[in-house]
Amino acid sequence: YRESIEDCEQALELNPYHFGAATGMAQSYMHLGERPRALECFRRALALNPNLEGVRAHVHYLERTLENQD
Repeated sequence: YRESIEDCEQALELNPYHFGAATGMAQSYMHLGERPRALECFRRALALNPNLEGVRAHVHYLERTLENQD
């Protein structure tokens, strides 16, 4: 997953509007158990494309999950 994250970072450097790369990076962070980083990436993808309902669901889920950990 680390290599995938690096690829997504590179894609976003080339095209900062690539919401697919932001979503892919978020999914990789989820698999690694790095939820705060995943949330950050999902939020970025949602800011780039507000019509991503699945991403919106992930954002809400992670916000609730991380909020309950505090």
